[in-house]
Amino acid sequence: MTRLPSKSKQSEDEDSFMFTIFDKDQNGYITKEELKSTMRSLGLNITDQELTKMFAEADKNKDHRISKSEFKEICKRFGRIK
Repeated sequence: MTRLPSKSKQSEDEDSFMFTIFDKDQNGYITKEELKSTMRSLGLNITDQELTKMFAEADKNKDHRISKSEFKEICKRFGRIK
C-alpha cells in the first residue's frame, strides 16, 4: 500500500516548488528584482515601498537575497506552512 506524504512533507514540497518559481535564475536565492518580477507576473501589483519592506522582513541576514530557509521562514510567519 502506498502512503500519502504527510501534511508537513507536502507543505515542504509545495514551498520548495514555490521557491523555484521566484528564483528565476535558479541560483538558490531570490533577489529583490526576482521577487518584484514574480509578484507582478502573478498579478500582485505592490508598490516599491511594499516590496522593500517585504524583502527586508524576509532577508534576515541582510545579504540582499532571500535563501530557501529564509523563504520558508517567511512562509511560516504568514501561515503558509503549518
